Amino acid sequence: PEIDLPGHTKAVCQARPDLCVRSGEMISPAGSQTMEVLHLVMQEVAELFPDSYIHLGGDEVNVNIWEKDPATLKWMGQHQMNGKYIYAFFVKTAHEVAIKLGKNPVGWSEIWAEFGTSLDQRSVLHKWRHEDSIADIVSNGYHALWSDYNSWYLDILDSTWDKMYMSEPCEGLDEEQCKLVIGGGGEMWGETADTSDILQTVWPRLGAIGERLWSRRAHTTSPPGYRMAQLRCLLNRRGIAAAPVLNRVARSAPPGPGACDAQ
Repeated sequence: PEIDLPGHTKAVCQARPDLCVRSGEMISPAGSQTMEVLHLVMQEVAELFPDSYIHLGGDEVNVNIWEKDPATLKWMGQHQMNGKYIYAFFVKTAHEVAIKLGKNPVGWSEIWAEFGTSLDQRSVLHKWRHEDSIADIVSNGYHALWSDYNSWYLDILDSTWDKMYMSEPCEGLDEEQCKLVIGGGGEMWGETADTSDILQTVWPRLGAIGERLWSRRAHTTSPPGYRMAQLRCLLNRRGIAAAPVLNRVARSAPPGPGACDAQ
């Protein structure tokens, strides 16, 4: 699971405004119970999910929100911190809690760009921004995940299955460096999807990502057009509304009449 912090916490602010800046946009260290609640949430998640990893987000943090909030500004003065130091405080505290709970913390690649090798070596860095270098991450001995938004974001509708298939997480890495890339995934964000279109947005493109991840580089040198069409047919027979393979835009209508493996 992902407990994204300190950004993307507006939902927390709706439930517990006392943990947040006055505008309700983000959690604040000035709240008297902020860190206590953070510990309790992470402890509950660790107990519910036996996985050895816990994703702690860390992406898209606007430090100016803290620097414009009166209570947070007062806290910053007391602790001699600015917005960037609060960002580091949240990230590193959350990672320390995760490690104490027996989990490997995972964070989006912004935290690598911001904090680099000051992060605990047990942290796993999840690359999503195209400008972040996975080679830089693994060359420093950190484990990495790969979900480059230019290639593997499923909510980008004109990112085709063959483009996804031919996107190689270990491109430019040697075999030893590639061993530190422990996985990846197709990210499906929900801003433009609901129950009416989610399945045909995800499938069959997610199958291309899956095969790329579980296959050796030498076995995935060209897109498997026929097998992708067969996957789409199989999913349709099982009641899963997988979109036509020939679509250049995900979840659009079939390009013409024909059987499922010809669309």
